[in-house]
Amino acid sequence: MDKEMNTIEPNILSISDFVVGLRSHDFHEGLRYIVDSRTKDAFFNNTVIIGKAATLAMHLRDLGALYIPEMELRCAASMLGIGGGELDRVLSELEEVDFITVVRAGTSIKRIELRVPQLRSGYEELGSRWRELNPTDIEYAGIAALNSLFAGPSTEETLAKSLNLRSPDFAIMRDVMTAGQLMSSQTIEGSKYVFSPLAIDGKPDLYLAWANQFPSEVRDVLSNLRESQGLPADDPKVRNNRAVHAAIMTGVFMPVKVDGSTGARGFLFAPHSGVADHEKVILDKARAIVSCVRYGQHYASVNKILSPIAIVKKLISDKQFGKGHPDLLEQYALLASKFIGKAFRDTNGYWNFRVDDTPDNMQALQVALEMLESGDPISAKLDKDVHAALSSSTEYLSPGTTRPRIAGTVEESKETRAAIIEMIAKIGRGSSFSE
Repeated sequence: MDKEMNTIEPNILSISDFVVGLRSHDFHEGLRYIVDSRTKDAFFNNTVIIGKAATLAMHLRDLGALYIPEMELRCAASMLGIGGGELDRVLSELEEVDFITVVRAGTSIKRIELRVPQLRSGYEELGSRWRELNPTDIEYAGIAALNSLFAGPSTEETLAKSLNLRSPDFAIMRDVMTAGQLMSSQTIEGSKYVFSPLAIDGKPDLYLAWANQFPSEVRDVLSNLRESQGLPADDPKVRNNRAVHAAIMTGVFMPVKVDGSTGARGFLFAPHSGVADHEKVILDKARAIVSCVRYGQHYASVNKILSPIAIVKKLISDKQFGKGHPDLLEQYALLASKFIGKAFRDTNGYWNFRVDDTPDNMQALQVALEMLESGDPISAKLDKDVHAALSSSTEYLSPGTTRPRIAGTVEESKETRAAIIEMIAKIGRGSSFSE
């Protein structure tokens, strides 16, 4: 790429390794069904490889195993969109960050020894590795653009200026991200707005109209919600905020209602969708869990929850609370309605709650914990079918036969096609891209 004409902004270079790793994972999930794309392969190769490494590592982390045989690994990798030709490169990157050791017998893989760290540390390590691979300016801009759009929409002109990319390079980035549903655009009152479909809950036109109505408040509001997922709707931070009120009234924010012992309360979350339908189900359950715990923290009639994080960890480890509580039957009725668990009479005469130990419910609890700890629903990306393949000794069908998807392509704009033609012409003249 034309390194002399693009100047990467310092704020882009300073994005944390954790964010780089997390957004690389998003890139892979968005682009995994995009095939035969010269733009994706040429300009986002490092990001996609690190994204593939991230998704495989995060699935391996929860196995509770010390190693995994080769065939189970290859099956799981295929289900995650990592083809046979890519797996060796992905394993090499995971070895580079010391997440695995590939034990070989000659040229064959005998087993893969696992030591994947916790999710946040894992993303940080992979984000650091991404930088070591010397990503292109377009990759830097893509990571920065996606992270910016999670914080709120923007006019396309404003986003392009903030990235400081040449117009052809911005077009390439936009085309690839649009194909992967990482970025989309709509015209509102004559201005072209860009947003990430991953960062909204409802209809894009309502979200953009809201952002256009409150341009100076949107990012602060979304930041507050991301920092305090499950924020009570009557919290001083948002109670009298006109942008929040408008977002609730128009369906941009969808408060989770908990009807407990001291009355009905609403809890707000930063908008967040997902690439897969399964991810949306997990997010819905996780938000319900956080809301019920927040109710106990702020509105319980007696013995309010002091540490929501400790409570969710208790549910993950013990599948129930340490003892019954007088408010619990009403407070956790929402979770029963979503088949997360059920209330039962405890020995102290009060009600307790027992989690139904299913893959979906345990994943939702993990996501709820992450939302409370960092605001990022990281584990919502994990695929329960892959866990089944990894933990089973039986043969699994490939995702092509079990979960058919329509392969997509990158619709190249005129600017992108012109840029690629120019690059190919330079190769023919023996020139470099940086001339």
